Amino acid sequence: MTPAESVPMGPAGGGHRRRPGGSPETPPEPKHLHFERLADRYGAARPPYPTALYDRLSVEGVIGPGLRVVEVGAGSGGATGELVARGCDVVAVEPGPGLRQQLLRDHPGVRVLRGRVEDV
Repeated sequence: MTPAESVPMGPAGGGHRRRPGGSPETPPEPKHLHFERLADRYGAARPPYPTALYDRLSVEGVIGPGLRVVEVGAGSGGATGELVARGCDVVAVEPGPGLRQQLLRDHPGVRVLRGRVEDV
């Protein structure tokens, strides 16, 4: 591996990791923003969760009218709509700015916060 194919890792620059399609001038993409570069296509590409999942969560008393749900890693809001439709007070947490914009646009009554699971 040549220096042009790798990027220093760690605070002291010890070790190298190959960066596919990257260059020495391109910083590595933060892992928590992996889906952000696909934000405009993410919602259409991700299959919905099965209705049986929401039914089970409802039966277990985890979701339902008046219950607050913190949805961490909400993405573009694929699950958000169903949670709201079932009466939940949803707080969506998403690190990606493009995905947060979609959440705000598609689910205007939902509180959307910038963050990761480690931040909650």
